[in-house]
Amino acid sequence: MDRGPLNRSLTPSDADATPSPAEADVAQRKAPAWWRWVWFAYWAALFALTHVPKLGRLPSPTRHADKIVHFGLFFLLTLLGYFALSGGAAGRRKRTLLVWSALYLAYAAVDEWTQQFVGRTPSLADWLADATGVSLATVVILCSGRKPRSSRNATTTLV
Repeated sequence: MDRGPLNRSLTPSDADATPSPAEADVAQRKAPAWWRWVWFAYWAALFALTHVPKLGRLPSPTRHADKIVHFGLFFLLTLLGYFALSGGAAGRRKRTLLVWSALYLAYAAVDEWTQQFVGRTPSLADWLADATGVSLATVVILCSGRKPRSSRNATTTLV
């Protein structure tokens, strides 16, 4: 009597079975655990730094240097998150990236809003810089896995 795949007992041949090529490919794509720690530590440091009470005006080379910093910090957060969570099949990685990108955008809004409680000024322009960093990193990641059309359909013509 077959009790189904979830209720059957393992036989020695099941335990010794080698994974299929697709399973092996997914296992190879799984990010090392240390990537998750780097991502988590970076995100925690980002939260801490954005909630330090305002200490005064820092010297900057340009008028909008803080927007460049916001852009870069959230661009890097998105990249680190992708590397930390990029295991699985290609479709799942894309979905994971898009979901986390949306979460980063929401986090950036909450981060700006909560800064008012530590004596800092929330800014829509800062959130837009954060959102631009997340969006550009997402586009870069999505486009990096594709070959340019010209190299996929490579045909040489002599003129």
